[in-house]
Amino acid sequence: MREIAEQREEHIRDLGGLALEMHKRDRFEPRLLSEKAAEIAALEAETKLLRRALEEGLTTGELEALGGGPSKLGTAAESQPQ
Repeated sequence: MREIAEQREEHIRDLGGLALEMHKRDRFEPRLLSEKAAEIAALEAETKLLRRALEEGLTTGELEALGGGPSKLGTAAESQPQ
């Protein structure tokens, strides 16, 4: 979860920098901003799902089923003690 939180913070800084550059150039690209924001939202959803798995003691298989299938969470969850 710490790694995901660090990735989220990095993405937020990148999104802020991107928005600032677009402002400076007076050239906004809403699609690009939306894609970057969606990446942050996906990381937040992964954190929420992983937190739930830890609280409920879910197995990796149960976690994948909740998340809609295998993802990079599978690797992180496998490294967690059961």
